[in-house]
Amino acid sequence: MRSGEGAETNRDHVQLYGLDCEDYRWLLDVTTIAIVVTDGDGRIRLLNAEATRLFGHRADALIGRHVEMLIPERFRVDHARHREAYKSAPRPRAMGAGVQLYGVRADGSEFPMEIGLTPLNTRHGFLVATTIIDVSARDRAEQALMQAQKMEAVGQLTGGIAHDFNNLLTVISGNLQLLQERLADDQLNLHLANAAADAASRGAELVRSLLAFSRKQALKPQTIRLSETCRRMLPILERTLGEHLTIQLVERNEWEAVADVAHFESALLNLAVNARDAMEKGGQLIIEVADHVIDSADALGTHGASPGDYVMLSVSDTGCGMDLETHSRALEPFFTTKPGGRGSGLGLPMVFGFARQSGGFMRIFSEPGQGTTIRLFLPRAKGREPEVVATACTLSDYRGSETILILEDDEAVGSLAAQLLDSLGYRVLRARNGASALSLADEGHSIDVLFADLILVGKLDGIDVANALCARQPTLRVLLTSGYPQDVVRRGGRIPESARLLPKPYDRNLLARSIRAILDQG
Repeated sequence: MRSGEGAETNRDHVQLYGLDCEDYRWLLDVTTIAIVVTDGDGRIRLLNAEATRLFGHRADALIGRHVEMLIPERFRVDHARHREAYKSAPRPRAMGAGVQLYGVRADGSEFPMEIGLTPLNTRHGFLVATTIIDVSARDRAEQALMQAQKMEAVGQLTGGIAHDFNNLLTVISGNLQLLQERLADDQLNLHLANAAADAASRGAELVRSLLAFSRKQALKPQTIRLSETCRRMLPILERTLGEHLTIQLVERNEWEAVADVAHFESALLNLAVNARDAMEKGGQLIIEVADHVIDSADALGTHGASPGDYVMLSVSDTGCGMDLETHSRALEPFFTTKPGGRGSGLGLPMVFGFARQSGGFMRIFSEPGQGTTIRLFLPRAKGREPEVVATACTLSDYRGSETILILEDDEAVGSLAAQLLDSLGYRVLRARNGASALSLADEGHSIDVLFADLILVGKLDGIDVANALCARQPTLRVLLTSGYPQDVVRRGGRIPESARLLPKPYDRNLLARSIRAILDQG
């Protein structure tokens, strides 16, 4: 068909609506919805400017061509059986509105589109007006939302079971420590107790990994320069990854980031080990640090991404890459493609949780045979002093004679804490709920330290009791404990400023040092 004939056909069909082509064609071209009009044989007779932009074709290259050229070949079907149904329609009516399928552009790229079909019986013959909307952005947003909801659900589950496991591990590890002291001269049984204690320690590490994924770990954010940290980590990475890999560090940043140094180093090590396992026959690991500005369009479709300034850590390998299924499940806890015993499936989930809890996000790019790139985005430091969360460390025993009120609703955990503190010389009072703790104070007991679990059965939690007792006795020292760290539970300023947090599970050394430190503070 000659271009002149196509233009004449366009003019005729526009005039079917009582419009003059020259004066009113702009009505079709200003709409942001693509419109394609075909005849009874499926030949394109009219299209607007948005349709040419969407599919990447010139208008004269489409007029007279079959509409199926706009659909990927694998989706093309014989529409002859539908054509008669359209022709026999008694009056114009919308058919197939909201149907989603794929379109193909002039460059061969495919995209999801939503179409609405309106058949028209006119004096010029049978026509079908098709409205087309590119839903790529919407699909990406929906997929991101579904992934976010799934990850949030798993995070809630892991956070919940982590709290209960920490109570159990506190009892197990604490009693094992007492048993180890009593078996000092019994090497055979001491060996068994040591093995059990090591297992409990690994269990505690697993719980910490779950808390990292569910974004409930204790962080100590500070201003750091990621490139310097990566440079300092290079010798460790080289020893860990082996001689069959080469490591290249690319530094393209000037900004500082806000993050927990220890957790960032752990995240980098996790990403590097994953890369090593994907390059069993050798390859190259490229670590890049760069400043990155995220705008609204760039943030769309990535869970947790917000516009702003970030410092990006990119870890790329030349390994086997991920297929679509592996890519979609990469952040699921305990999912791993490694042989049994070689991986827990918590490496990437931990990095993901660290990024989200730090105010950043993570992206994964991978194709089979083309390697993998994982990018960690951490917020840029902007001259503010981040909140510092106190963390505990193991020191020698500290003895004392002060009075400690233990508020713990788990009988096994409370009994263990009482036994540990009593052995250190402290006078110990016990309460299993908030009301009992307040009653002990009302009875005239002089209390030096309240050692309370944050989460209790009943109307009063550990924070309520701490505030109530501090109001009655301003000199009271407060040590709170929980399976959840301070940056999660310390909300709304409810916890007294002088209070400290002891994460579960804790051992005798850690408890003794924490009690003595809070008693000796100025």
